Amino acid sequence: MKEFNILVLGDFVVGEALETSLGSLAQLIDTSKNDLNIHIIEHQNGIEKLNGALKFYGIQKYCKTILSDDINQIETAYVNADVILLPQKSCKISILKEALSMRIIPICLDFYDTQDYLDKSCSILIANGSKEEIRNEFAETLLMLKEDKEAVELLKQGVVKKYQEAFCWGKINEPKRRRLAS
Repeated sequence: MKEFNILVLGDFVVGEALETSLGSLAQLIDTSKNDLNIHIIEHQNGIEKLNGALKFYGIQKYCKTILSDDINQIETAYVNADVILLPQKSCKISILKEALSMRIIPICLDFYDTQDYLDKSCSILIANGSKEEIRNEFAETLLMLKEDKEAVELLKQGVVKKYQEAFCWGKINEPKRRRLAS
């Protein structure tokens, strides 16, 4: 069985939302330890804090940490990733663009800054709620995608199409133009 590859951006990008990612991963690992490949990219300054959080959640042996300056390992993690967790309330478009360009399914909160670029055809958008509700939704989504390879493949096809529509030449600012025109 193919491993399910999860990419997580560290505290240097997602801030406090990293706790949501780690809590979701802990729930997923409690349910399904097999065939998981979890990579967390973190800046050198955040490694100690990240290691403490991984230990707190009891998931340190299931996660591989990649330093943010290790371009080769980051590239390998991106190439192999099925999903990227983006639980922060504001998501940089450059992160979404990078994920979509690499056929990675974004799992993120459904906020105004993602709505121009993501929809159900290419991503999983989680409704805002309490920290616990969000963590549970992320965990349930990860488990569903881990178990349903067909859904992953359909979403990846949607990712390719969305990337071409939203970010290829001539289309880059199209979502913004449509919103401003209405």
